[in-house]
Amino acid sequence: MLIRSVLATSLRQLYREKVYAGINIAGLSLGFACCVSMALYLATVLSYDRHFADAENIYRVAGERNVNGVSSHVAPISPLIGSFLSRQMPQVREVVRFTRARGSLFESASQSAYWDRVYTVDPTVFSMFSHRVLFGNPDAALAEPGSIAVSESFARHHFGAADAVGRVVEHEGMDQTITLVFADQPATTHLKYDVLLYRNPTEPDSPAGDRRLLAEMMFATSDYTYIKLPARYDTADFDQVSETLWETQLEPQFGTMGIRLSYYLEPLTDIHLDSITEQDQPRASSGYVLAFISIALFVLLVACINYVNLATARALGRAKEVGMRKVIGAGRGQLIRQFLGESFCVTVASFALGLVLADLLLRQTTFTNLLGADLEAGMIVAPWFLLAMSGLALLVTVFAGLYPAFYLSGFSPLAILNTTRKTGRRAVLIRQGLVFAQFMITVAVISIALLMYLQMDFVRNKPLGFESDNRVTMRVFAADIIDQLPAFINTLKQHPNILNATISQRLPGDPLDIAEMQIEDNEGMMQLQQFNRIIADSQYLDTLGIELIAGRGYDAGAEYEIERMNTLVNETLARQMGWEQPLGKRVASREVIGVVRDFHFHDLHEAIGPLEMRLDLPYFDLLSPERRRLVSRALTISLGGGSLSDTLDFIRTRWNEFDPAHPFAYRLLGDNLNQLYVDDNKQMRLLAWFAGLFVMISCMGLFGLSAYNTEQRGHELGIRKVLGATPGQLLMLLFKNVCVVVLSASVLSWLFSYLLINRWLESFAYRADIDYLVFVLASGFCLAIAFVTIALQAWKTATQNPVSVLRYE
Repeated sequence: MLIRSVLATSLRQLYREKVYAGINIAGLSLGFACCVSMALYLATVLSYDRHFADAENIYRVAGERNVNGVSSHVAPISPLIGSFLSRQMPQVREVVRFTRARGSLFESASQSAYWDRVYTVDPTVFSMFSHRVLFGNPDAALAEPGSIAVSESFARHHFGAADAVGRVVEHEGMDQTITLVFADQPATTHLKYDVLLYRNPTEPDSPAGDRRLLAEMMFATSDYTYIKLPARYDTADFDQVSETLWETQLEPQFGTMGIRLSYYLEPLTDIHLDSITEQDQPRASSGYVLAFISIALFVLLVACINYVNLATARALGRAKEVGMRKVIGAGRGQLIRQFLGESFCVTVASFALGLVLADLLLRQTTFTNLLGADLEAGMIVAPWFLLAMSGLALLVTVFAGLYPAFYLSGFSPLAILNTTRKTGRRAVLIRQGLVFAQFMITVAVISIALLMYLQMDFVRNKPLGFESDNRVTMRVFAADIIDQLPAFINTLKQHPNILNATISQRLPGDPLDIAEMQIEDNEGMMQLQQFNRIIADSQYLDTLGIELIAGRGYDAGAEYEIERMNTLVNETLARQMGWEQPLGKRVASREVIGVVRDFHFHDLHEAIGPLEMRLDLPYFDLLSPERRRLVSRALTISLGGGSLSDTLDFIRTRWNEFDPAHPFAYRLLGDNLNQLYVDDNKQMRLLAWFAGLFVMISCMGLFGLSAYNTEQRGHELGIRKVLGATPGQLLMLLFKNVCVVVLSASVLSWLFSYLLINRWLESFAYRADIDYLVFVLASGFCLAIAFVTIALQAWKTATQNPVSVLRYE
């Protein structure tokens, strides 16, 4: 009965004060919607790879390279490491190696399509990684050459049905028989694939006794290697295994060269959030996850501040009610329960509305895409999730309602019945302090969002040292096709809008090969150095507009066997070596014939590093027929200022004549480079969402406070108007205190946002200078919004006839 009475009284009170209840419910529901969405995001990123059976016993082997004291961590490692671990570690139950096959073409009787997520893999993959198998036997799925396992999406795309076991597809000229169909992988896995190709687990990865090829294979970064270990394995024990590998296999070959290779284990369930490796799959950042979870909680905090502010501001309106209750015998505990009951009703209504808003947010907006995670809106109604969010709602009930409850219930009956009673100075200071906190957070978030925009604008407009406009790129597969590309390029040049073309192993922005080789210093001594490497033909510089500042480039008309013994370097490599005269220096067995101006071959997060540009070596004759089909190259075509659509139609027509087996698929180089900053742009837009929410909730709170202040000061405003005050002067009178609070909050928020944006900018090697005008603009925007909010509420009072206010005085 007591609870029913408290709830009934609370609902009646909220019904009487609809405006204030509506403001509180609207603000809290937005805060809950943000928290629910971010809680789903947190649950999603923490669940990565946990759907695999024995996930806690599966590890990825990552590598660390140290060259002359410079360390780097890589996810893909040499294919030799897996076989070594299976021989040297009796604890290893299984080893599975994934090698990516980029952009593979698959053809069936009715469909032809490229599939990007294709790997060659050891046959034990279905033993280590549990899949929901739809058709086929996982124990024998990849037992023989020419067998493949495919996803349900692949099977339906090519055959119109999931049951595709026994069907044949052609992959780069070879027939492949589907032996297993697995359900599409959940979004919460770091290594996604649609096709798994057979890999011979006993295949020697390099010819026995060939020390050069052995060295190349040990430095290869081609295989993502996973091992399964016993439960509760101490990963610290793996350090000794890595040391043994170094001492027995690697040190005799590389120990005198200043190179150190070591390996360590990454728990499968930690990879998505905690891995620090390069050349890895897209993954989340634990720092960003914590940052956005914190911002969502701040949104809820700002909404709670609104509730506390409005509740204490209404104190005088509730004073007589409290006094009468105390006079007729109500104790303070009973009053506290009553006010907490009101808080509970507001919170429950806000929580229910917040769940609905979160569902709409995830289903009908781009919010999920901005987070970079596939959130399932249906998870909102999961019992465990509702229980966790209900706990948060209960916490908000106590946090938002406790201070108003104690404050209102603490009035003494004698003081309450004094008609001259005014709001206490302490309550006013608390309200101003809470408004101060609101606007400090709001100004900081707006400032950071604007500075992030300026940085991304700087990234978009910074000269990269090469031309990306009017450049069309294609990926070309199979050695036989690549050998004929020069003839295809000559055909393309018949079009007046096609200026040049180049063949390379990588495109600008793609991860480059990392080489460790001996380089000649100024004294003629050879030093081991680590550098990036681009392998391309002689037209690379001209096609991309890269400037040559010393020497010459590759001569297309020179004898190839002589020209390939030359090399080009960038300014950074020449400067790093301290060369006074770079031309004629040696990079291993090659002679430097030219120096190119530094250009950004990585994104702007990384500083320009040392670079060698080597002429492409057509080693295809050394490859087996199977591997010749897997070779790929990038073709970049430079266009003039003519019609892009007409030029693309011409290239498509010539391509279909040249290679009808492979579909024409192109990308603009500028679009390819923009993909490097997708995550940064998402973070900027996501922060803009939050900034909008902060402004909206803060304005709702100001609206409620200004309505109350206008009501309380109605007589004062009427008297001032009789004495000659204009409406504008009355508005400024009401706005003066808020202006002081916002400006004071701005000063502290500037320092806070400066420190945070500096932290974010540290991830960029090249960044725009912080424009301090942004802080002023953010504060000015908040001041303007605050003024408009107060003016909308107070204008009617400021312009009304003072007689209507003072008639009863």
